[in-house]
Amino acid sequence: MADTLKRTVVQFILWIVVAFQIDASGFKRVCYYTNWSESRAYVDFRYHLKEHLDPFLCTHLIYAFANINPTKLLIQRVHPSEDDGKVPGSGLMFDFTDLKKKNPKLKTILSIGGEHSEGFQLIMGSDKSIKTFVQNIYTYIHDRNFDGIDIDWEYPGAIYKKEFVIFLKELRTVFAAKAKQTGNEEKSISIAAAPGISNIETSYNITEIVKYVDFINVMAYDYSGPWSDKTGFMAPLYSRSSDKRFDQTLSQNWTMNKYLELGAPPEKLVMGIHGAGSSFTLANNSNHGVGDQVSGEGEKGPFLKLAARLAYPEICKMRKEETVYDEEQKQKYTYYGSQWVGYEDPDTILMKVQYAINNNFSGVMFWSLDLDDFLGSHCHQGKYPLLSAVKNVSELLASNTTPDSGVVTQDPFHSQPIKTKPTTTPVWPPKDGGFKLFIIDSRNSTSLLTFPCLILLLLISLCVLFINYP
Repeated sequence: MADTLKRTVVQFILWIVVAFQIDASGFKRVCYYTNWSESRAYVDFRYHLKEHLDPFLCTHLIYAFANINPTKLLIQRVHPSEDDGKVPGSGLMFDFTDLKKKNPKLKTILSIGGEHSEGFQLIMGSDKSIKTFVQNIYTYIHDRNFDGIDIDWEYPGAIYKKEFVIFLKELRTVFAAKAKQTGNEEKSISIAAAPGISNIETSYNITEIVKYVDFINVMAYDYSGPWSDKTGFMAPLYSRSSDKRFDQTLSQNWTMNKYLELGAPPEKLVMGIHGAGSSFTLANNSNHGVGDQVSGEGEKGPFLKLAARLAYPEICKMRKEETVYDEEQKQKYTYYGSQWVGYEDPDTILMKVQYAINNNFSGVMFWSLDLDDFLGSHCHQGKYPLLSAVKNVSELLASNTTPDSGVVTQDPFHSQPIKTKPTTTPVWPPKDGGFKLFIIDSRNSTSLLTFPCLILLLLISLCVLFINYP
C-alpha cells in the first residue's frame, strides 16, 4: 500500500513539473497501426480499427504496412480487406484515412517495407525505375487520402546508401511539384531508422537524408531479445555503465545522440517507444536481476503469443509483487518463477517523453497501438495506459506553458485566463503585484510559474525525502 501511494504521489508531481517546463504545442505523438492486428488468433485481442482506434490519441497515425511490387514498380495491398481500389469506404485503408473526419488535425501516413523490405533493393537499380516507383507512390497515397509516406527500409546497408538518398530526393521533388500543381498540402516523408551502430553508420547519409524528410522515426528499441544470454531491457533509456558486460551503445540515449552527432537536427528526430517488453526464461530462478543468466527466451504470452515478447496487458497479468524499478536505465522489470520481463509502464513512459522534450526532439513514436492495454481490461489503468501517458503529458505541456506568440493560456492555479506577452524577456516587477518566477528553456520559450508553483517545488523536495524514507 505504501509503495503504491509513493508511486501515485511521484507520478502526479512529475506530471505537474513536466507541464511547466517546455512549450510542446508541436510535439508529435506518432503511432503505428498494424494491419495484421485485426486477425490475431485470440479473438478478444483482435484490434478492430473502427472499434478501438481513438483518433485523438495520436497526432500522426502510420498504417503498417503496404507491400512493394518490384516487378510492376507499384505499392500493393497485403490483405484483400485493406483496399478494393479507389472507391471510398472500400477497405481498411479508407477506414484509416477517414479517421480525419473525426479529428481534422490528425495526419494519416502509409508505411511501406518493414519485414518485407527486399522490394526496395530491386527497384534501386536505375534512375528510371526509381522515378516510376515514386510517381506510383504519390498516386497510391493521394487516391487513398493519406497525408504522407513512411519508408521503413530495413536496411539499405552500404550497397544502397547512395540510392536511398536519391530515392528520398525524388520523393521530395515529386511531392513538392504535385503540391504546387494542385494547391494541396505537400505530402510528408518520414523514414523508420535503425537503432544499432552498424546499421546507422552503413545505411544512412544523415546530412543528406534530413534535407528531404520531414522527420525520422528512430526505432530506439530491440536492444535485447532472444539472442541475449542475460536479462536486459528492450529499450533502456540509458546504457548500463555499471556493468561492462553490456554493450554501451545499446540504449536510447546513445542512439539518439548518435543521430545528432551524424548531423540530424533534433527537431527532425522522433524517439521510438515499444509497447512490448523483452521476456526471458531464467537459468536459475533465484538469480533474477538485470544481467543474470538466461536459458532462453520467455514463454509466449496468453493473448498475442509473441516470440520473446510480452505485450503490456500480458505483463500486467504476469506481474505480482516482484516489480522492480531500475534506476540506472530507467526501466522496470518483473519476475515470476522462471519468467522475467523488462518493460515500460506509464511512469517510465513519462520520463521518456520528458527526455525527448528536454532534448528538443520532434516527438515520440509508439510501436504499436495493439500492444497497449487498449481495452483497459488487464492493467486497471484505463484504456491505452501507455499512450495516455504520452498524450496527457503533451496536452499539459501545450496548455500550461506560455507561448511566444501572445495567445491566451490558462494558469492551472487561477480560474481566469492570463494574457501572455510576445516576448521571452521576464517583466519585473509584475504589474499585477504577484510574485512570479520565469524560466527560459532551451527552446527560448518562456514558462511562467506562479507563487503556488514554488510551494509545489517544496513539495517535490519533501516527496524525494518521502521516497527514500524506509
